[in-house]
Amino acid sequence: ALPFFIKLDRAFQSSPDETLTAQEKNQEKLMVFWLRLTLDTLLVIISIPILASFAGTEWIIIKDWISRAFFGFEVGSVTISISTIAIAVGLFFILLFLARLIQKVLAHKILPKTGMESSIQQSIIQIVGYIGLIFALLVSISSFGFDLSNLALIAGALSVGIGFGLQSIVSNFVSGLILLFERPIKIGDWIITNSGEGIVKKINVRATEIETFDRTAIIIPNSELISASVKNWTHKDRTGRLTVKVGVSYSSDPHQVQNLLTEYADNSEVILKWPKPKIVFMDYADSALIFDIRFFIREIKEINEIITQVLLDIWDKFK
Repeated sequence: ALPFFIKLDRAFQSSPDETLTAQEKNQEKLMVFWLRLTLDTLLVIISIPILASFAGTEWIIIKDWISRAFFGFEVGSVTISISTIAIAVGLFFILLFLARLIQKVLAHKILPKTGMESSIQQSIIQIVGYIGLIFALLVSISSFGFDLSNLALIAGALSVGIGFGLQSIVSNFVSGLILLFERPIKIGDWIITNSGEGIVKKINVRATEIETFDRTAIIIPNSELISASVKNWTHKDRTGRLTVKVGVSYSSDPHQVQNLLTEYADNSEVILKWPKPKIVFMDYADSALIFDIRFFIREIKEINEIITQVLLDIWDKFK
């Protein structure tokens, strides 16, 4: 049955020839592992009565064992048996698979056609995954025979655990939900934190993954992103202002320098015309006259390429 589910899952990808990501391959390996473990467990359970009969145990006793194991015994209001455990586990994985399938449909078939920002789409997909996981867990617990009204007891036990050292985990979980709903930081944003600088790649329940420009990953607890100051280059839009310093010799005419820089800024293709660029005579330095050219660009992520282009263009203009 596993290849059928994998093919059904792949059918909802954007392209039939699209290669699987490393994460998807790991998920498939994990599914194969659990399937093999389940089959091995079933084989062991089936072999127990056969081995017992070979050891001389009467069939009536074996039949009684099988009946008790399958139909179970009661502990309070909960009946523990192989059948209830199998049903609960089966429901959990089926509902979890359906939730993942819904995520795939949303990611590749529905949300891309809505015109939403990619960060909003990722938030919706992750929230659907969390809801599906919680729903699958509650249904499996209910099918096991556990009264959901007793969750108050579990909540009380968790509160004790939180008091003994789970505060950071709960804080990160709540902070992750705030990041997904309030969206002060989105997937794809360029942020600067106390832990480092990079592009937000994934917002998980406990931590946020940032990829630096050196292609290293920084895992930042969500609570740090909520409680500490974070500089977000692309929070509202992707435009940004740059300041490029230009030094010229004391033999140069500062009026001519200002006119040349103004002419270049007004005609440059990489500098936005509005807000209007400004040329500022900043300082008499030790060996040069310092000018600032302050301007806005359309895509802040291209900052290094644009600074290089501007400096080269200014050099050509002065020549």
